[in-house]
Amino acid sequence: MFSNVTATQYLRPIGDGYSQPSLFLCNDGRRYVIKNMLNSLGPRLLPNEWIAYNLGKKLELPLPEAKIVHLPLELLGTIPVMQGITPMLPGFQFGSLYEEKAVSNPTRKQILSCANLDKAVDMIVFDHWIKNWDRCWLIGKNIMVRLGEKKNYILLIDQGAAFTGSYWSPITLAFDAFNMNSSSILWGENYQILVNSIDGRSPFNKALKTVEALDSLEIREAMEGMPPEWNVTPSDINAMVAFLIHRKSLLPHMIKSLRNYFPIWQSKS
Repeated sequence: MFSNVTATQYLRPIGDGYSQPSLFLCNDGRRYVIKNMLNSLGPRLLPNEWIAYNLGKKLELPLPEAKIVHLPLELLGTIPVMQGITPMLPGFQFGSLYEEKAVSNPTRKQILSCANLDKAVDMIVFDHWIKNWDRCWLIGKNIMVRLGEKKNYILLIDQGAAFTGSYWSPITLAFDAFNMNSSSILWGENYQILVNSIDGRSPFNKALKTVEALDSLEIREAMEGMPPEWNVTPSDINAMVAFLIHRKSLLPHMIKSLRNYFPIWQSKS
């Protein structure tokens, strides 16, 4: 059995993202933001989210808790048909625990108020490793801020566009190794606002070593637990492991290329 929880009640759509997530109450009494197998982005959206979540947890990144959620067929009849919303399939879906006190698409001020901005270093390394190009370019993109009574905390969400996108195959993953742009750096204003908080003489060394320490078995573990309905074959998993091992070898060069964005690091003799 692959399901951790089962959805029991449809509540409402969440946001206006292309993945068209919806909020459900589940049998553990908690609410989850669920992304469905039938979505407008592609068939690898759910595997991407699951693999990235498990890799991120190994790296101790700040991520909302995730589970595979079973969506029963009989529950679909209670979901209203809405214009512009893709119908849902029953079965196993990707679900993230709904953050009751969190701000989506936070402002610069809200992001910089977070007490765990040291994790931004790990985020940048992680995004380069899994080729998660979709976070860097716009302030607040694919980030949430959990509001606390005394401290706020940054959370990373929406890794569905990672790897070679939501239509990847063993061929696209293998081709990336020969693509001249495969080691291109990611940069944008969502990273730029964090520079003053993380700049230093060697700001990325620890984060790089943490990724480099993951071996092939640990990387493969991140792909366990995906239901058969997601159609991820053993060949797909082998190709993804090879892709991640190859990109791990590119990481030091990619991260070093960011040096010009960091004044203190750049000034290091």
